[in-house]
Amino acid sequence: MQLLGSNRYLRHGNKIAASVGRILLIASLSFVIPAWKVFNASTASVFMVPSRAVVVYQVSLLRPLVSLDVVSSVLNVTRDDARGLIEDGSLLWAFDLSVKQSRPLVRVFSQSLADYARIRTAPKSGPEFSAVLQAIFPVHGKAIRSSLLCRAWSVDEDHTLNLWRAGLLRLADGSECKSGCNGSPALDFASVAEFMEERQLC
Repeated sequence: MQLLGSNRYLRHGNKIAASVGRILLIASLSFVIPAWKVFNASTASVFMVPSRAVVVYQVSLLRPLVSLDVVSSVLNVTRDDARGLIEDGSLLWAFDLSVKQSRPLVRVFSQSLADYARIRTAPKSGPEFSAVLQAIFPVHGKAIRSSLLCRAWSVDEDHTLNLWRAGLLRLADGSECKSGCNGSPALDFASVAEFMEERQLC
């Protein structure tokens, strides 16, 4: 008899625990679902998908130039929409770094992306090309290693070498292209700046 009573209390306790669990789940969902409504754009970015919103605080773009895929993800827009933002001047300082312009390889100045993500309107003015170049390459001399250029541009090293082979970039004086882990050639920085200035999209 005492055992039956204990089982009855146990079943009753399990029901109470299940009910409390459902209440807590509903309460937590009711907090998460409308979280985007109280999102503060100055301190976080929201990546929206149809089923959920993920709030990420203080995301840093470590590369000075980023691809259209990054722009699309940060702003939750399509690649075509991202191109439209470049064309209408909302995203300042985008470049086509392709070997052949028939197949564009677009890179966007990450500071411009961060500025637009914060205010969501086209800026009234922007920095000069020289200031953008300095932000992309804060430390440089007359030459820059191909490997460093690749990281700044968010491209693979084959791409910068293909630009050199196409005559769009020049090797630095005394540099040569070698195979192996230390084979990254030094490129003439003036040719890099000239190429970027010619390939501005906005």
